[in-house]
Amino acid sequence: NKIHILSEDKTSLVYPNLIEPLTQADYKKWGMDTLVDYENEIDKVLIEMNESEVLEDGRVLRKLINKNDFKINSLRVNMSPILQLIKSSNKIQVLSEGNWLDTGLVEPLTKEDFETHGMDDLSLISFDKWDELDDEFEIITWTEDMDSDKFIEITTDAFIPIEKISESNFEVLMWTDYMEPEEPPKIEITILPFRPIDKLDNQFSIVMGEYEPE
Repeated sequence: NKIHILSEDKTSLVYPNLIEPLTQADYKKWGMDTLVDYENEIDKVLIEMNESEVLEDGRVLRKLINKNDFKINSLRVNMSPILQLIKSSNKIQVLSEGNWLDTGLVEPLTKEDFETHGMDDLSLISFDKWDELDDEFEIITWTEDMDSDKFIEITTDAFIPIEKISESNFEVLMWTDYMEPEEPPKIEITILPFRPIDKLDNQFSIVMGEYEPE
């Protein structure tokens, strides 16, 4: 149930913090004018962080990451300067000398906690180390940047977005300022060739009748 788009350069699948019902401003900021590029292979995912709190002369952002959604080959947060902590197994941790270290910190965190223990570059953490964490872990960051949107960038194994989202039911959300269409918008889907009979259940019956022209 997550809303996603492709980045402007079409190289990343982006998960912005959008909640329904969407507004016209949401569509104008994030909306795509075509879905064709969902057929192209990519290997990056961008996940927008959640605003948590203002902390002294900066702010704290957080995001829960599920490793089952995407394999994490590498991960970084696209902001600088920044200090980062990892919450896993209900412990605030950092990577120190190649191993995850329990800092002993408890929430609510302070700016001093980030300055004493925070990491400034998560991209140096290898896949093996991310794999040691719980299936769900949280990235907690502190930054002096008070304005811009902040995203976690995950480099993963190459995939085709339309194949990824087609693993389950999905919706296409659209907005237009054209108020009097002659007919409802249509979505054209191109699929791999198949035999209709292969799509039937194992048990089916054939009903035959005789056609008599008038």
